[in-house]
Amino acid sequence: MKNIFRKFRPLLWIRGSFFILGKIPFLLILILVGAFAFGVNDQGMDLMIAFGKLDLFHPYVLSFTGLLIVWSGVIWYVSRIALTTSTLGRIVQKRAGLRDSLQNPDCSKDCMLKEDHIVVTVDSKYERTTELLAKVMPRVLAATPYLIFAWAYWGVNGFTDGRVIKILIVLLIGAVHIIYLCYRTDIIAKSKRIATPGDARFALPEKTDVRIVVRAQHLTNTTRFLIPAVFIGAFLYAWLTAKSVPSLDGKPGLVILCGLIFYTVVSLFIMYISNWLKFPFFTFLLVLALIFFLPHNNNHALAKLKDSSLDSQIDQRLPDSLYFKEWLNYKLDNHLLFEKDSVIPVFLVAAEGGGIRACYWTSQVLKKIHLAHPEIYNNTFAVTGASGGTVGLSFFYNYIFEKSKQGAPALSSPEFYAPLDTITASDFLTGVTYGFLFPDLMQRLLPWPIRSFDRAAFLNKSFSLAFARHTYVNEERSTLLDQSILTPWLKDGQPYRRPVILFNSLYVEEGQKAIFAPYKISKDYYEDALDVLDATKMLVPMKEGMVSSARFPAITPPGLMMQRVNGKEEKFGHLVDGGYFENTAVQTAQQTVMMMKSVLRRMDTRSKKIVPVIISLSYGSDTSIHKTPMGAGYEAAPLQGGINTLFRWINGARAMSVKLDPDLNSINFKLTRFEGDRIPLGWYLSEPARKLIEKYADTGHYKFKKPYGQLSRYLK
Repeated sequence: MKNIFRKFRPLLWIRGSFFILGKIPFLLILILVGAFAFGVNDQGMDLMIAFGKLDLFHPYVLSFTGLLIVWSGVIWYVSRIALTTSTLGRIVQKRAGLRDSLQNPDCSKDCMLKEDHIVVTVDSKYERTTELLAKVMPRVLAATPYLIFAWAYWGVNGFTDGRVIKILIVLLIGAVHIIYLCYRTDIIAKSKRIATPGDARFALPEKTDVRIVVRAQHLTNTTRFLIPAVFIGAFLYAWLTAKSVPSLDGKPGLVILCGLIFYTVVSLFIMYISNWLKFPFFTFLLVLALIFFLPHNNNHALAKLKDSSLDSQIDQRLPDSLYFKEWLNYKLDNHLLFEKDSVIPVFLVAAEGGGIRACYWTSQVLKKIHLAHPEIYNNTFAVTGASGGTVGLSFFYNYIFEKSKQGAPALSSPEFYAPLDTITASDFLTGVTYGFLFPDLMQRLLPWPIRSFDRAAFLNKSFSLAFARHTYVNEERSTLLDQSILTPWLKDGQPYRRPVILFNSLYVEEGQKAIFAPYKISKDYYEDALDVLDATKMLVPMKEGMVSSARFPAITPPGLMMQRVNGKEEKFGHLVDGGYFENTAVQTAQQTVMMMKSVLRRMDTRSKKIVPVIISLSYGSDTSIHKTPMGAGYEAAPLQGGINTLFRWINGARAMSVKLDPDLNSINFKLTRFEGDRIPLGWYLSEPARKLIEKYADTGHYKFKKPYGQLSRYLK
């Protein structure tokens, strides 16, 4: 065993591999990013599930496979060039015999070396190992995209049914591709009838001109034509993909692959410049961006209306208590409220955050309730949410508002909601991913802000485009989502016919809940809550309220609030996802109930008993099933426990508040995640994930029956 160990010297191979890979760190980072994007986070795994459900010759499958091949080829090309032009020459080149290094080759004592010469001992085995690894490693790295795909695909789809054919074909293509890369020079030599190039081409002197390297590697045509085409094509393909109207056929995986291809080529330039200048060029760019550019290039200001004269609408809003009083009088005067057993229920909806998962769950539950009981719409005073819950509420109630312009909406007709199902399940990830990977990342290297590069603006646009395809578009090519956030309540002749939407966010600098509201928020009821419109004196479009409630980390940036002071705009603070403060949005609903009860005690309700009822739409695991204990990551137990506790305490606080106030009626429709379910947190939802949500939102599902039965006590 010892002889075998000495013969193969595994530590030498490990040492040599670390040395070689240390020359191409950016490639390793991009490969790890690709592995995380497709195989680790639940959004990436949902992309793989969607891939498994498509036909073999579906355009998405063909495009994905093609981009996978391109990424593999670019990795091979970049690593080959980068390793050849790196400082490997320090070890494998620039040698001279001892005699040739002496000033006097015939001296026998006190011999002097020539200038710039030193005496070193080179480990010949280590030298041969690094030479071999410099030749082999690009081919090994070129195989990683196929391996990442196989690992990610198998992790969610397995090899148990007909879907296995796609992974086998991709692996076969990958095998053929890698074999070609291994024998490429032999094929070129035979086709051109030239001598097969030797391994000397891997040992060129350091700082060799890249053109010499390209010629030595027989990559002239690839460098001149193919790499520029791939570089430009990856960007253009991602741009065109992101410009398409969001639909159920999402393409975020293609944009991610385009980004990996694009930045793999960029990494070659960065590595070559660093090696050529003997200067940490990337570190220089990083310091430049963080210290000099970042304080001045914040391009994430909240979207605002083009017509600043509309800002006067902010002061036209009624105070919260007066608004509710007027709403109730309007409903009673026009006999728009139904009652059951001499009780008039007034509903409030609180939708928990969670990206498109919460968006689609919120829409599906409300659809099921309205199909069976359309009368609930008129009895709903306010709806409030966080993150994706707010987005779902906004789509649902703004869709009804738009359709009501054409006459009374058919709330009890399933066909009425078909376009809404498409809107709330559309791919909103592609646009914002493009914005994140390309323009907004470029913005970080510019000393001035470019508003159109804001990745949140791409999410804004995605919401608007999806909504526009299925609703009314005016002469100015804008939808309700593009107009003032107050439009449904201040520009309509009958503002009290529809529920109020309260958009929850978090004011970062103060750790304070921030709310966009159609009425003025008072401290009497909404304790320590910031009325964003009142504080900034600037109106935002409806879609900005949706985005600002759903600015969760990385994928969407903090939104910069600007304040109008003496006709000038000044920075006020930042908004992030409302879920950071309270992800269920129940607190805002409870505060609204407090306001309603206060008003009801003071006003004449015309001998009517009015009871507020909170409908909570949430998400969570099946608590009846014991969770799998932590494995190797048990040292992170305090962190994991803290994260799990972050929102768990809210449920307990809600239950306690209900018990302390017997008149507070709260009904929770919970999207239960059972073991094996994959319903991602993000902005893309595969067909299997959509079907799961629809299954759990069915009135016949046993988890849905209990809250639905509780709600039925208040309905006709």
